[in-house]
Amino acid sequence: NEQGLFRLVGSHETVMELKSLIETGKLDVDLREYPTPVVASLLKLFFDSLPNPVIPFCDYEVIMSTADLPVAAERIFVLRKLLGQLPTSNHLVLRYICGFLRKVADKSDVNLMTSSNLAIIWGMLILRTNDILLSPRGVSESVTAANKCQLIAQTLIDNSDNISQQIVPVRLNGRLLSNVPPSMAKARLHDRPALTKASRIKFN
Repeated sequence: NEQGLFRLVGSHETVMELKSLIETGKLDVDLREYPTPVVASLLKLFFDSLPNPVIPFCDYEVIMSTADLPVAAERIFVLRKLLGQLPTSNHLVLRYICGFLRKVADKSDVNLMTSSNLAIIWGMLILRTNDILLSPRGVSESVTAANKCQLIAQTLIDNSDNISQQIVPVRLNGRLLSNVPPSMAKARLHDRPALTKASRIKFN
């Protein structure tokens, strides 16, 4: 219920202190003893420090392309199809964090953090590229990429309860979503290394 959750930044010194404790194996730290902005900042730092994001670099381009789908129901369907191909560990982490963010957004009347606000913060933490050829060039491309990233993140947060559900044929305006759009019908993610136990607890 804390206002500005994830938007407010915790003390850098305290965040680094807590990070050090966790990295040295002190996993029984009582996070309730720390201010909420510190814990929230630490969580963001963890996702930002992953050597390969929870949605891996190699899948950036195909996931970003779903933002071009004009119909929300189609975007949700294709994202579910693609994210279902993630390694189990990545999929579980993505489901958990999106589900948690959905719970935060559900209390936006108190904490002032809507799914749109959360997506601005979290979009580039779960979906980013390390390929210079795919990186935005100039202000215009940067804004476009940021907007797409936000749209995808908001879609995942708003539909977090559907991420893990089995894909079934869905009709929209009389046609099966499983048949549209043709360019995405055979879309697949690349083979990629899964998140490891070390990456789940180690900051880089």
